[in-house]
Amino acid sequence: MVDFSRQRQLVRHWNDGVASIPGWPQFELTEPPYQNRSLGPAWEDFPQRLRHDIDAYCERIGKRHKTVSGRIFRPCKRSTIDTRRRELIAAVRSGVAAGIPLEELKCLRDLLRPDRVEALIEYYWEKNGEKPSLYTIDLASKLLALARSEALSEVELERLDEIRIALEQYRSTGLTRKEPEAHPPDCSERHLAGGHPPSPKTHSGGQV
Repeated sequence: MVDFSRQRQLVRHWNDGVASIPGWPQFELTEPPYQNRSLGPAWEDFPQRLRHDIDAYCERIGKRHKTVSGRIFRPCKRSTIDTRRRELIAAVRSGVAAGIPLEELKCLRDLLRPDRVEALIEYYWEKNGEKPSLYTIDLASKLLALARSEALSEVELERLDEIRIALEQYRSTGLTRKEPEAHPPDCSERHLAGGHPPSPKTHSGGQV
């Protein structure tokens, strides 16, 4: 059986040599296509640093951790960590399906750029229909929280927050608001890092 994942890795190493090694033959190779476009790239196909960032994030929330705002959170449950991991992997695959080249997602910060989060949210929204699903709304918030933990610039965070606000108007109302807890909540009660996150299809009253 042909190992297409290994082939893609070799092609990327070759093309990196074209761009960075003097005297390297100046022609680029083409990666073999993914066998199942509905699933997107396999985990092994993700850039190494991106995989490292996702693993490091999951390891971080598995321990007692502090957000950039200084708030302390207890370790996440194993089930929560597994869910966050699946969400991030799905976000990368959906980003690729939305037209973001996988080779440009070298790390989590690359995925969290406002233009890419916007493209990702639009992709999910298109699949949802007229209104974004709760998953899509929550994803915008989670990605903003993660962007804060990754120390993106204030300008980038402001744009991500605009995306979040635009989506929040579609969240179903009527749920009672819980009183703040007196102790640090379990990580599972918040999403990807601690803090509030993004959302879009509307932008100052119009579509993004």
